[in-house]
Amino acid sequence: MTDFRTRRVIPLIVTALLNMGPAAAYAAGGEISPALWALPRTGRIILAQPAVHQAVEHYLQHPDMHIIIHRAAGDESTAKAEELRSWLISLAVEASRLSVIGDLAANQPLSIQTQKK
Repeated sequence: MTDFRTRRVIPLIVTALLNMGPAAAYAAGGEISPALWALPRTGRIILAQPAVHQAVEHYLQHPDMHIIIHRAAGDESTAKAEELRSWLISLAVEASRLSVIGDLAANQPLSIQTQKK
């Protein structure tokens, strides 16, 4: 049984989600597996990462998207993020549509996402 409050709140939530626009509704990406860094890396191996694959596909389908790599503080995370950034540029992602942000807690693996410019 729904009450008056539930019937009023659900339409407000749906309206808010619809007003967030396509970037919120279709953002793609996720966490990069730490196992990637134990492999010899090639473009094919980088794109085989599900989060990278999703982000790049979304980027290619939506010209107003930007790719963001999230990293933790520290030299190791920074090096991994910059290597991933270099790979993405070599795979035809425009450098101007690619950012690295140090906003993760220590020891968290890299993540990647698309975001509307």
